Amino acid sequence: MRPFDGAVERLLKDRGIEVCALTRSIAQRAGGLLAKAKLSSAHAVDAFVVATALDFEAAVIATGDPGDIRRLSSTHRQVKVFAL
Repeated sequence: MRPFDGAVERLLKDRGIEVCALTRSIAQRAGGLLAKAKLSSAHAVDAFVVATALDFEAAVIATGDPGDIRRLSSTHRQVKVFAL
């Protein structure tokens, strides 16, 4: 175990944290979000996060890079962005 793995494991075990699989439909939704926002595939991870959040009635994305997440989720009111 690496030095920071313990903190990540504690976070993942916390209530309210759900780890979701990347499915084909989420990946396709992410591609659509990138196209709509006119962003390249360099922003794919952010798009996967937003696309996954859209599977939920309400979601909060905590990020150190809120600009791209906000750009990708701007038309989806159920997604809130929390800048770290």
